[in-house]
Amino acid sequence: MNRFIRYILFFTLLQCCFYKTVEGQKISPDNLGNYWIIEGSRIFGVSESAMLKPAFSNIVLGNPSSVDASDPFKILAFYQNTQTIAIINNDAVLIGKPIELSLLNIGEVSCSARSSLGGVWLAVQSAHTIIRFDKHIKQIEQTIYLPNRFAKYDIIQIAEYNGELYIGFENGSVLIFDTYGALMYEYTFDPFSTFLLNSDRIFITKKDTVFEYSLSNNQELLSVYHCKSEAYIAVFQSKLACFNGKHFEVCEKIE
Repeated sequence: MNRFIRYILFFTLLQCCFYKTVEGQKISPDNLGNYWIIEGSRIFGVSESAMLKPAFSNIVLGNPSSVDASDPFKILAFYQNTQTIAIINNDAVLIGKPIELSLLNIGEVSCSARSSLGGVWLAVQSAHTIIRFDKHIKQIEQTIYLPNRFAKYDIIQIAEYNGELYIGFENGSVLIFDTYGALMYEYTFDPFSTFLLNSDRIFITKKDTVFEYSLSNNQELLSVYHCKSEAYIAVFQSKLACFNGKHFEVCEKIE
């Protein structure tokens, strides 16, 4: 058996036996009018006219868990099962070599997100911390210790928005930290799969239903939507929509 086949079998075993996969962010806007989307093992970009861009895929890395296109020229792809990060450009071409997180000796990473300071945020479940690495992902620049009362809950998503870090837990809680790592706000929703931030609103997805809340008005419920592809929701042309594999569909407001 050659080395390549043994490598594939090894990581397949890891996926089946050791890692609890988190439902990550499957779609991310790049602020240039494009949306980067995960479909199986592929990551590809879609413009607002729904024209498909080249796709990135790597059989060794497997299926990406989340994509973060907040830096449109260095798109962050996180592979939880193989504990790897890949950086691709806006032509879907790999920049440098994939980064093996296991070599950082920080424990298993469950989520990742781009930092506005040029580095990357990593959620380390076992240590119950959020760590920010520098832009080379070699040196730890900041560590956020999460409140002990959340130690029993899995971290299911992290995202930076307007310089603040949002951390979502499996029990439906969302904690917001400032740039210094101080806890600013704590919100409690029903358990959800993912959240989406836009302006002063947060969209909480639960099965095929999306709840829109205000972040500036005491967590007021603004609207409820039905979305056919709730894992692929985005604000598209100022409306909540979901990507159905070919184009965006506006979500149906039901309340």
